[in-house]
Amino acid sequence: MNSILDLISNHPYAVGSAVAFLVALLKLTKWGRAQGEALDMLVNIIEEHNSKPIKREVAEASQRGTQGAADAIDNAVRKADRRKTPRPFLERAAMELLRGWGRKA
Repeated sequence: MNSILDLISNHPYAVGSAVAFLVALLKLTKWGRAQGEALDMLVNIIEEHNSKPIKREVAEASQRGTQGAADAIDNAVRKADRRKTPRPFLERAAMELLRGWGRKA
């Protein structure tokens, strides 16, 4: 217990920075989940109404966006479309971890 108190008293800025980082990480994770839920709701509505012009525009827009955005749209469509199965979690995690590797800066 004394070592923890010594660490805090000797390095208050480092401890404060670590706490601020954790709070920011939790808020960003919560925000990302909310964005994902909103995207899923929109894709479900589009799929329910089977609106081909909107589907075509979403497909074109996902090609213009970042690879991460395109993957998020693909995942949401796979969840909403009964004919497609969502990618397994490990496959999505591997894609996210490997994104950007092999590209020239």
